[in-house]
Amino acid sequence: MNVHTVTTTDTNALSKAISPMLSKYQDAIQYNAILVKKSDEWLQNLINVATAAEAAGRNLSSMTKAANRASQSGMGGKTPKEEPKEGSIAWYDTRNANKNLLLKPTCKRVPPFKQQLMNSNQRG
Repeated sequence: MNVHTVTTTDTNALSKAISPMLSKYQDAIQYNAILVKKSDEWLQNLINVATAAEAAGRNLSSMTKAANRASQSGMGGKTPKEEPKEGSIAWYDTRNANKNLLLKPTCKRVPPFKQQLMNSNQRG
């Protein structure tokens, strides 16, 4: 003899009983979706800031290297020499040095006009 016990469930009473729990569960799903979205936005903003900081670091490094190269090659950082006062010993020294550079012979035979200039430079 098989005896089956059959129970009937009152679906209306069951849905009334679980409706507050179902509502909280649906709210939790929505809150989780909002948090995930906000977390993704926050992470994306953080990534953007990190990328910008890295680019700024590379630019600074590049500018520093360029400045170092310029200062080492003599293009930057040098102040021009002051010209000595006219009539001073330094002024005569630079004047004579410049004349000697211009009159310096490049071959063994010195053309006559250069020889005359060199002779006049040595006299006066």
